Amino acid sequence: RKSMKRIFYFFVVSCMCFLYSCKDENYTTVIMEGFYNSKKAVQVSSTSTIYENMARQPELADELINRTCVLAGYKDFMHLLPFESREEERQVGMARGEGLSAFMTSVARQPDMYEKLDSTAIIFLGTAETLSSMSVLLDYSCYNAIAGYNEALTRQPEIKDTLDIICRKFLGVVLEK
Repeated sequence: RKSMKRIFYFFVVSCMCFLYSCKDENYTTVIMEGFYNSKKAVQVSSTSTIYENMARQPELADELINRTCVLAGYKDFMHLLPFESREEERQVGMARGEGLSAFMTSVARQPDMYEKLDSTAIIFLGTAETLSSMSVLLDYSCYNAIAGYNEALTRQPEIKDTLDIICRKFLGVVLEK
């Protein structure tokens, strides 16, 4: 009976120590990472599924684009500008990278849909040329697009040149000269 009481007290003290350690700001940051507190970042992130859906159902592409414009609340990435802060620019860049990642994997899945997927990405993600003054946005877009680039290249090595064009056009990154 005493040993059960001792175990119970040890458990309670351990839980209290754990809860006390959770109040550290760094812990909160880790939990919140991946979530956007910028409306514009959420808007951009919400469009990332359109590429996969267009690759699955090419005949619905125009309808998907029109409805996504309405639901996301913008018809051109440039309408989201200007950003209120560097933090918002960073978050939008991360969300944009998610979209570019989905775009690249969808091109690998449906190479014949490249032109339609490309014109859709211009609408929802903008191009590096139009966003050239926003280095933070382009950097974070690049970081989050790496996974999609690698997955697409692994899935379809023969579209390497197309992926390089996408990187140049949307990220401002030249991979090979």
